[in-house]
Amino acid sequence: MRGGGGSTPLSLTRGLQLLLLSLTLLCLAVSCNGARMTQEDLLRAAMARKTKTVLQLTGDVRLTRDLEPMTCPDLAVIGSCKTRSGRRRRCTIDGQKRFSGFAGSGQTLTLDNLELAGFIGTIVGHVFHMATISNCLVSGNVNLAGTDVPGVINVVGADDVVIKNSQFIRNKGKMISIMYTRLTATNVLFRSNEGGPLISHHRAEVTCVGCRFEGNKAAEGAAVLVANYGIVIFSRSSFVGNSLTRVGERGGAVNVVSSLGPLAARFCNCFFNGNTIALPRGKKMTEHVYLEPTASQSVSFCKKRPAMGINGNISHAIDSCDGCPA
Repeated sequence: MRGGGGSTPLSLTRGLQLLLLSLTLLCLAVSCNGARMTQEDLLRAAMARKTKTVLQLTGDVRLTRDLEPMTCPDLAVIGSCKTRSGRRRRCTIDGQKRFSGFAGSGQTLTLDNLELAGFIGTIVGHVFHMATISNCLVSGNVNLAGTDVPGVINVVGADDVVIKNSQFIRNKGKMISIMYTRLTATNVLFRSNEGGPLISHHRAEVTCVGCRFEGNKAAEGAAVLVANYGIVIFSRSSFVGNSLTRVGERGGAVNVVSSLGPLAARFCNCFFNGNTIALPRGKKMTEHVYLEPTASQSVSFCKKRPAMGINGNISHAIDSCDGCPA
């Protein structure tokens, strides 16, 4: 290049562009002051972005503080960790038995192939446009128990909450609470959780297909679901060995309350066994589903209800396959 305003060669211009792009990509993993970003740093940075983001975690995350509220409008966090032998495994996001998780204000959140463990309070909370949890293990989390407290998954006003191919195992407290929302759970295992109820809803649609509820315990409400105002469908699901431990409480697996508005509940080709409530002097009684006597509800069993364990206002229980999935 000669003096006096000569142009920059094309090859040099392209070289500078490639250099800048390389530096930009490098700064996604390494901060520009030279310190390598941790997996936690990458997660927090993704949550704060202003555009749709897919974050592929390649290592476990151990939180050092609560996660900040999301500003990213559409975030997918996907676990891409490997075992020592090179096989794909779930990445862990660990709340360290001290911290809470994702909070939204109208965004879309997807969590895939993760182990969500050690959180205190909510893992997914507040208002989301849509929340999806797939191929995840939710284990060892602690939340408040009771019918009037938020769940580990606590969503209000979302278009959809989707949980599929996941497990909720050995957690304490209520797991899922939704209001003005549609919940669809497919192939989800709930096992050995305590505190409960696992699910409560208000003015919501709850559909569980191929779900298993095994050995869950609660003191009040119900071990699995408190049904109140909306539509509930269980299809090809099983309820085995769930129990209420406080004398006088009803709904070994499901308590159909519907005290705040009409409810339609359907149990389509479901299996019930060994669900119980506590009686005085340490005794137990089989109770799969309890229908509150003063509630406004329609409860159907396809093809027919169990021979025992359907208690309460049984005049509202019918044997019918109307409204069941094909």
